[in-house]
Order: sequence, then structure tokens, then C-alpha cells
Amino acid sequence: MNKTNLDLEYYFSLLYQKRKTIYKCGIIGALIGVIIAISIPKRYNVEVILSPESNKSGTNNSLANMASMFGLGNINASGQEAINNNMLPDIIKSTPFLIEMYHIPVAKSKNDTVLIPLCQYIEEQKSPWWNYIINCPNQCLQFIKRLLIKQDQRPAKENSINNFSLTPEQENIINKIKGSLNADINKKTSMTIISSTFQDPLVSAIVADSAVNKLQKYIVRYQTKKALEDCKFLSHLRDEKQKEYYYHQEAYAQFIDKNKNIKLQTIQAEVTRLQNAMNIAYQIYSQIESQYQLAQAKVQEEKPVFAIIEPSKVPLSPIYPSKAMFTLTFMILACLGSMAWIIFGRDILQSLKKITH
Repeated sequence: MNKTNLDLEYYFSLLYQKRKTIYKCGIIGALIGVIIAISIPKRYNVEVILSPESNKSGTNNSLANMASMFGLGNINASGQEAINNNMLPDIIKSTPFLIEMYHIPVAKSKNDTVLIPLCQYIEEQKSPWWNYIINCPNQCLQFIKRLLIKQDQRPAKENSINNFSLTPEQENIINKIKGSLNADINKKTSMTIISSTFQDPLVSAIVADSAVNKLQKYIVRYQTKKALEDCKFLSHLRDEKQKEYYYHQEAYAQFIDKNKNIKLQTIQAEVTRLQNAMNIAYQIYSQIESQYQLAQAKVQEEKPVFAIIEPSKVPLSPIYPSKAMFTLTFMILACLGSMAWIIFGRDILQSLKKITH
């Protein structure tokens, strides 16, 4: 029998002799795991699943047919998407989007009649007891500052938020919102999953629903911006050309009324000139009116379609923490730690004694 086998038999024998100690450490570890699991506030997760936007080829063909019907030629309405699904996680995590979520009203329960802004709710969230111990020195310093600084000299708490200049408190809240909101893309199905995780189930559902609504408005506003600008420009141009057409129409009508019984070549020439000017003005006005109608259709065509596969709903059970997971993890760690100490602890102590002496 070689030395390795003898060592293994010795270690197994030593662990068997100390099995009661290992059991005790396992029980203590399990108790520590239970205490930690109870101390960590529960967190509830809500997921909303959105389907990708359908192909716009049918809409593009309809728009091109409409253009041909108005006599504007073949308009190619198809273009590259301004925002695709892969950009949604970055939009959710962007500061402008998080600022829009900053003041959304939330309620902790269905019976709450008073709604509070999300920023206030985040400030009032619970923390594990050890966080209060860690933050105790900082809290004491803040308390002393409040005592030393007079009431009228304290900076007023800002309710408004500036994108370019966030206060430390605002940035801390925005970072917490960022950590609680997520967007993932399922590469197989191309589905977008918006998730929200907070300590209250109703708040998680409200924030998830608000995030989806604001995301839809954000994308619609972004993708229709160019089409709306074109529509606004054509509307202004249409009004101008309409006034010009009415001006030439009125000039033609007034000239005919004044000279209807006079048959001179100069009068006929002027009638022809005024009529041609009126017809040209009408053609220009009519064409711009048609372009304006197409621009309005383009705005509608550019609006992305969101189909909510799984809507937001209040979760019944927390996603974290799991008491069983914490109990089992700490019990295993305690048992492994005690076994390691039993096997290697004596050698470590002897090495330390040699170093000290």
C-alpha cells in the first residue's frame, strides 16, 4: 500500500472521528443561511413579452399604389428601420429613458389611495440589517451636519431633474432603477422580454407596464420624427399654395365679371393668361395636397406595431431570496470549511507558530 492510500485512509478516519463536529458546523451554517435569507428583503419579478414588428412590405406596396393613384409616380416607402429590436436593451438602460421613469406614480397595494413617485418609493425600500451597520458612520456624519447647518441654509431638495446635471441622490436612484429594469432579446423567437424587479409585487407590475408604454411611445416618437417633419413642412407649403390658388381664382373671376361683354383681343389674351395662371396654381396646389395626404399616411405607416404576448401582472411569489438555497449553500460551505480545518488546521497552526517563534 503506497503513501497516498495511507494518507487518504488517515484523512477519512480523522473526518469520521470528528463527524459530530462537522454535523454541528453544518447545523450552524444552515441557521446562518436561514437568518441571512430572512434578513434580505423579498424581491418580485414581472416579465412582459413583446412580439417583433411584422414585415412592412404590404404597407409599403399600399403606399406605393396610393402614390401611383395620385399620379406621383412610384414611391419606394421601404427603408431601413430607425430602431430595431436589438437596440431595445440599450434604450431601456439609457439615461433619458430612466429619467422618464423617475416620477411615475406607484402604489404598494391595491388599497392605497395615495400614489407616490417611483423615486420616493426607491428611497423608502428596505435594506438588510447589516447595511444599516455599515452605513452607520455615514448616517452619523449626516446627522451632525444637519445639526450644525441651519434650516434656512440647507439646500432645498430638487424635485425637477436635469439631464445634464444630476445630483448624487438622483444619480443613485437612477442607477437603482437601471438595476431593476431589464430588456432581453430571445434570439430564437426574436421576442423582447421586459422585466421589472422590486420589493413589492404591485410596484413591479406597475413599473413593467409603464416601461412598456413609455418604450412604445419612445420608439414611435423616434421613428416618426422624420415623417412628422415632412408632414409639417408639406402642411405649411399646402396652405401657401392654397392661398396662391385662391388669389388667382379670385383675380380670374373678378376680371371675367368686369369684362364679360367686351370682345377685344387684349381682353381675351388677359383672360387666357389669368386662366392659365389659375390652372397652374391649382395643379401645384393639387399635387402638394396629394403629397400631404401621402405624408400623413407615411406617418401612420412608420408607427411600429407592438403585440403584447404576455402582459404585466402582479406576481404571487418572490423570485429572491430562496430560503432553501441559502440554507443548503451555507450548510455545505460550513461542512466543507470544518472538514478543511480538521484536515489542514493543525498544520496551519504549527506553521504559524514556527513563523512567530
